[in-house]
Amino acid sequence: MEIPENKPAMSVNLVPLPYNRIAVQHVDFALNVTELRSFLRGKEAWHETDYVVFRRRDDCAVVEVQKADRQDLFCRITEVRVISLPDTTRWVDDFTVDSGNPSALAEKARALGVTASETLVVNGLYEHVDFIHRPQPAVIDVCDLSPPEPPRLLHMVRRVLANRSFPAVVLNPHIQSIPALVRDVGDRPILFPCGVSQLKTLGEAFYLDERPARKDWVLVGCERSRQVHHHVYGDDPLLIELCPRELFAINGALVLMRCCMVEKRFELCGGVAIVPWGADLPLIEDAIHALLDLRPTTS
Repeated sequence: MEIPENKPAMSVNLVPLPYNRIAVQHVDFALNVTELRSFLRGKEAWHETDYVVFRRRDDCAVVEVQKADRQDLFCRITEVRVISLPDTTRWVDDFTVDSGNPSALAEKARALGVTASETLVVNGLYEHVDFIHRPQPAVIDVCDLSPPEPPRLLHMVRRVLANRSFPAVVLNPHIQSIPALVRDVGDRPILFPCGVSQLKTLGEAFYLDERPARKDWVLVGCERSRQVHHHVYGDDPLLIELCPRELFAINGALVLMRCCMVEKRFELCGGVAIVPWGADLPLIEDAIHALLDLRPTTS
């Protein structure tokens, strides 16, 4: 049986899911196109196997296989496509990486400096193996405040990406430290919108949602906090801005942030998705999908 020649290069961000479509084969021969095709010629493959990761000591290569009949447990290989050879393929053992998550693979590729012309194979969580080929993930800037730590929006976005079927996404966190905003207020009391335990060590701190007796404080908040303060106390105090919309410069990238003035639904302004301050996971998921729909298709 003649094995057909390779087809053109595959598209970017290829991550086979589920990862039981991948087999790992340890061999002693050189990992080049001729040897790989010769090894697979006439072989059978498990009916769920679509890709084979070859390892020869530190070398690694990735091959796609097509089979004659998927109704049998083992099927004859009819076509072989070499995806990547050792000069563009990296293997890494990192059991903290969920290898079944495209975004986790993309984050690992970025951390290792894997380029858009390479393939990263990860032996990850549960010792499951998967790969990302030609990583060019979507990049989303997440603008948030700390404390709490981890920052709430950033933490929830990571939870969404870990538990949903998204294409490869990497996050650029932009985190504003709240204590850094109030370091120059001196001995004046500080009024925060609400209580965060990690702020309660900051000198004389009060919380607007508790309606404390009026003092000569500085309000660390936003327009909504100012409105509440005016309603409760009948005046407008000195304000240190806390709204991410005002704190972070937008540079044209895909951006996700929170705002008290947005309620129930998210707003999409250009490449910026703004969710309510207390947004839940489904709403954040919808906002991420909306941002990804703005990204040009890559191939």
